[in-house]
Amino acid sequence: MKTVQQVLVCALLAALTALAVAATIFVRAATATVAAVPAEIRLTRAALMQEAGVARQDLTHQIAATRSAALMAATPASASPER
Repeated sequence: MKTVQQVLVCALLAALTALAVAATIFVRAATATVAAVPAEIRLTRAALMQEAGVARQDLTHQIAATRSAALMAATPASASPER
Protein backbone atom coordinates (compact mmCIF):
# COMPACT_ATOMS: atom_id res chain seq x y z
CA MET A 1 0.00 0.00 0.00
CA LYS A 2 2.86 2.35 0.81
CA THR A 3 4.44 1.70 -2.60
CA VAL A 4 1.18 2.45 -4.45
CA GLN A 5 0.84 5.68 -2.49
CA GLN A 6 4.40 6.70 -3.40
CA VAL A 7 3.78 5.93 -7.08
CA LEU A 8 0.61 8.00 -7.05
CA VAL A 9 2.38 10.89 -5.29
CA CYS A 10 5.15 10.76 -7.91
CA ALA A 11 2.55 10.74 -10.70
CA LEU A 12 0.81 13.70 -9.10
CA LEU A 13 4.09 15.62 -8.83
CA ALA A 14 4.91 14.82 -12.46
CA ALA A 15 1.49 16.05 -13.55
CA LEU A 16 1.89 19.23 -11.52
CA THR A 17 5.31 19.79 -13.06
CA ALA A 18 3.86 19.36 -16.56
CA LEU A 19 1.05 21.76 -15.67
CA ALA A 20 3.56 24.35 -14.44
CA VAL A 21 5.58 24.03 -17.66
CA ALA A 22 2.43 24.38 -19.79
CA ALA A 23 1.33 27.41 -17.76
CA THR A 24 4.74 29.01 -18.21
CA ILE A 25 4.61 28.47 -21.97
CA PHE A 26 1.08 29.87 -22.08
CA VAL A 27 2.07 32.98 -20.12
CA ARG A 28 5.04 33.62 -22.40
CA ALA A 29 2.87 33.26 -25.51
CA ALA A 30 0.19 35.53 -24.04
CA THR A 31 2.82 38.13 -23.13
CA ALA A 32 4.20 38.10 -26.68
CA THR A 33 0.70 38.44 -28.12
CA VAL A 34 -0.22 41.35 -25.87
CA ALA A 35 3.06 43.06 -26.71
CA ALA A 36 2.30 42.77 -30.44
CA VAL A 37 -1.21 44.26 -30.23
CA PRO A 38 -0.26 47.98 -30.22
CA ALA A 39 1.95 47.54 -33.27
CA GLU A 40 -0.82 45.69 -35.10
CA ILE A 41 -3.29 48.44 -34.25
CA ARG A 42 -0.90 51.09 -35.59
CA LEU A 43 -0.33 49.14 -38.82
CA THR A 44 -4.05 48.55 -39.31
CA ARG A 45 -4.83 52.21 -38.68
CA ALA A 46 -2.17 53.31 -41.17
CA ALA A 47 -3.51 50.92 -43.81
CA LEU A 48 -7.08 52.12 -43.26
CA MET A 49 -6.03 55.76 -43.47
CA GLN A 50 -4.19 55.06 -46.72
CA GLU A 51 -7.22 53.29 -48.19
CA ALA A 52 -9.47 56.17 -47.12
CA GLY A 53 -7.11 58.64 -48.80
CA VAL A 54 -7.11 56.65 -52.02
CA ALA A 55 -10.90 56.40 -51.95
CA ARG A 56 -11.17 60.15 -51.31
CA GLN A 57 -8.90 60.94 -54.27
CA ASP A 58 -10.84 58.56 -56.52
CA LEU A 59 -14.12 60.13 -55.45
CA THR A 60 -12.73 63.60 -56.09
CA HIS A 61 -11.70 62.58 -59.62
CA GLN A 62 -15.11 61.03 -60.27
CA ILE A 63 -16.90 64.15 -59.05
CA ALA A 64 -14.71 66.34 -61.25
CA ALA A 65 -15.36 64.13 -64.27
CA THR A 66 -19.10 64.13 -63.63
CA ARG A 67 -19.14 67.90 -63.16
CA SER A 68 -17.18 68.38 -66.38
CA ALA A 69 -19.52 66.07 -68.29
CA ALA A 70 -22.58 67.85 -66.87
CA LEU A 71 -21.18 71.26 -67.83
CA MET A 72 -20.35 70.02 -71.31
CA ALA A 73 -23.89 68.70 -71.71
CA ALA A 74 -25.43 71.88 -70.34
CA THR A 75 -23.29 74.32 -72.31
CA PRO A 76 -24.71 73.63 -75.80
CA ALA A 77 -28.27 73.84 -74.51
CA SER A 78 -27.72 77.21 -72.83
CA ALA A 79 -25.66 78.57 -75.71
CA SER A 80 -28.27 77.86 -78.37
CA PRO A 81 -30.64 80.74 -79.02
CA GLU A 82 -34.23 79.88 -78.35
CA ARG A 83 -35.69 83.12 -79.61
